[in-house]
This record gives sequence, structure tokens and C-alpha cells, in this order.
Amino acid sequence: MFLVFSIMQGITLLNEEINKQYSCAKEAAQYINKNLKDDAIIVCTDSALASAIIPYTENIKFWSPVNETYFTFVTWDKNAKKELSIEEIINKAKENLGVYKNVYLLNCHNEKIENGTSIETFQNDNILSEAIYESNKKNCCTEEIYSIYALQFGV
Repeated sequence: MFLVFSIMQGITLLNEEINKQYSCAKEAAQYINKNLKDDAIIVCTDSALASAIIPYTENIKFWSPVNETYFTFVTWDKNAKKELSIEEIINKAKENLGVYKNVYLLNCHNEKIENGTSIETFQNDNILSEAIYESNKKNCCTEEIYSIYALQFGV
């Protein structure tokens, strides 16, 4: 009986592997390249998941609120999977990037972000726009899905 269920699950996974993308990173990067200006800065809720997008983008800076630095790859140290609340992320972005225009938040659908302080709270305060991009979850096999919001610091 166990073997039958294992085979059925294997067939389902194989079907998804053939018919779906593993990740929505390439799709998100295509949106970024087409719609964001070259001087855009993207603040990432999860640098490890965001790093999947970077190879597909051109002239865009990605910023880690955990390390408070720009990055092009993830260094797998103690900070690599450190989680910050949405409030901490926005406060660090405002403190470090508040003088820039074209700053965006890339929500990598980190559970703590979605279930912690509400993104809608920051939208109601006019700090975050409505999502300008959302991955189509049906096209991906993994939870590697993304949303992009414009950050508005009143510059």
C-alpha cells in the first residue's frame, strides 16, 4: 500500500516538474527589468530567496535589511536566514535609503512577514503601495513566490 502511494506522489511531482516552473524568480526578474528604473533599489524580506532573482536582473540593486548592505549573493552565515518583522525592515530601509526614490520592497512570502505586522498597516499609512507585482502561485512548484511594493518615504 505504501508503495502505491509513493508511486502516485512521484507521478504528481514529475508532472509538476515538467509542467511548472520550479520558482517564480525568473518571472519576477522579467517584471523588474521591464517595469523598474535602472536606479531602483529593492529591499528584500529574505535575502536567500531574493538571490534567486538577481542573476536575471540588470542594473538593479538589492539591499538586505538584516546586514544593512547591498548584495549580489548570499553569504551563508548566522544572518543568512535571520528574520525581521515588516516594521523592522521598513524602519531600516527608511533609515538607510530614505533619501532615494525608486525604492521597492520585495516580499519573498516569508511566513513571519505575512503573519506578523500587517502589510496593510503600512499601506494605510501610505508607506507601501498596493502590490505592483505578484507571482502567479499556480505556475510554481515551490513557495518561492514574490510580491513587489513601492516604498514611499516622502522624498
